[in-house]
Amino acid sequence: MGSRKIITSSKELPPVSMSIADMEWNKTGNWTFLKPVHRDRLAPCTMECPLSVPINRFMHLVREGSYEQAWKLIVAANPLPAVTGRVCYHSCEGGCNRDEFDEALNIHGIERFLGDAAIGAGWELEPPKEELGGPPVAVLGSGPAGLGCAFGLRRNGYPVIVYERETSPGGMLRVGVPQFRMPRKLLDAEIARLEKIGVEFRCGEQIDDLERVSRGVRAVFLASGAHGSSDPQVEGADCDGIYFGLEFLKKYNSAAAVETGSRVAVVGGGNTALDVARASVRLGAKVDLYYRRTEEEMPAHPEELDEARREGVGFHFQVAPAGIDVGSNGHAQAVSLIRMRQGEKDESGRARPVPVEGSGFKVDASSVVFAIGEQPELGYLRGKAHREGNRLAVDALCRTSIPGVFAGGDIIPGENSVSHALADGIAAAGNMHLIFQNSRPPAEKGETEKPVEPGMINFDYFDTAPRQNGKLIQEKTPKGSREVEATLTEKQAQEESSRCFNCGSCVDCDTCLVFCPDLAIYFQGDKYMVKADYCKGCGICAEECPRGVISMEKKD
Repeated sequence: MGSRKIITSSKELPPVSMSIADMEWNKTGNWTFLKPVHRDRLAPCTMECPLSVPINRFMHLVREGSYEQAWKLIVAANPLPAVTGRVCYHSCEGGCNRDEFDEALNIHGIERFLGDAAIGAGWELEPPKEELGGPPVAVLGSGPAGLGCAFGLRRNGYPVIVYERETSPGGMLRVGVPQFRMPRKLLDAEIARLEKIGVEFRCGEQIDDLERVSRGVRAVFLASGAHGSSDPQVEGADCDGIYFGLEFLKKYNSAAAVETGSRVAVVGGGNTALDVARASVRLGAKVDLYYRRTEEEMPAHPEELDEARREGVGFHFQVAPAGIDVGSNGHAQAVSLIRMRQGEKDESGRARPVPVEGSGFKVDASSVVFAIGEQPELGYLRGKAHREGNRLAVDALCRTSIPGVFAGGDIIPGENSVSHALADGIAAAGNMHLIFQNSRPPAEKGETEKPVEPGMINFDYFDTAPRQNGKLIQEKTPKGSREVEATLTEKQAQEESSRCFNCGSCVDCDTCLVFCPDLAIYFQGDKYMVKADYCKGCGICAEECPRGVISMEKKD
């Protein structure tokens, strides 16, 4: 084996063959049946969002400091970001690919940051490009479904009148959500924006008969919500000191006196029950919540549960009320309870709660609040519309069985959340527009586009970073309407948006251009192009793409 010679300068190099001609004649693209395709893809967060907000795109704008542009992307799909950034239960974060890397992105926190920034800066919604005139659309109810429908209709230039039985618009957002979760000034500001683009609100209007508002209108959208309470079917539940969840919250949110006494028993496991429990803590009571199923089966959002625990609410699972002990003054003084066990599965797929014989016990309670579900109040329809259970039946275009009448939100079957209700209203507005314009409604969707999966993200291009959360405003004993969590600071919003993978969204990072061994990729205008004559389909660009934007597909 000979010894190696170390070359220390170009003068020591031996003669080598070198071509000085170009290689454009060698069209290596003819060697392959594959080609790289740059295509924006569906992000999993957007797929999980009922409103299909383009989260991956607005995160990139936040990272660049283009806050107003980011906000405009959101409000093109959701007109209430300051509200939903607080009260939406952010299913988008459940689909976040970042969760496979370190922690899911704080999407609702950045949405809230942008919503608050817009209110502070006075950013406004785009007015309709064209006023279509003619008869208005009547919207019954100004909760999220009604506001979503009004927004969608005005965006297309239709006149809209929204009827609300309360003295101010907002529906369940105003009467059912405590201020410590969503300050009313923010709701007022976002509703004021809708008024500026031409939505007319008529408050204090109790509609007892649909005929009253259906004359002389283009269509009617029913968004009256679920304001009725479910019957607890418990002996003694008609005495003093007994409340129902929404009734309690309406009083609390209107600043009316709510006499709870020193010990409050809350019955229920949903978000209304938790809001009642947390409000009662702020009224100075010792609060215990009783739920007939296990903690894992609670429909309430886990974050709400954690906050209630932190504030001192006691939780008791697999316990159900059996009766109310009434004192000589006609006021509740105790609640009788019985322990439950899991039985056979019911129609919901959960184990049916079964009483445990001989397990009854009593607890003192100066007030008992039943928060066991809300029901639509549909008497104004006089039994005319078809039902699905206790909800209104609607078709794929949000139409009820009454001609010209649409419906959405909590009065139809489906998910009961703010974002789902907003989505119902916006979808109904879009369907009305097609019908008004005599356009063909879209055909039923075929196979849904698949979102970008974790395996399509090149984790090598990203660093782990802690999730940024709003500062908790700690109080020994929570009082009043002060929010529990602060909005992200601008620095936090920047850092958090930088954690976003921007799944399926090209951010012009040039990785494909740099790695192409044939120099076949180039940037022209606002997109990447491929020189088909020289790309030999090696797939390196697709393999290296950090965000799953490039795929290798068969040539035509």
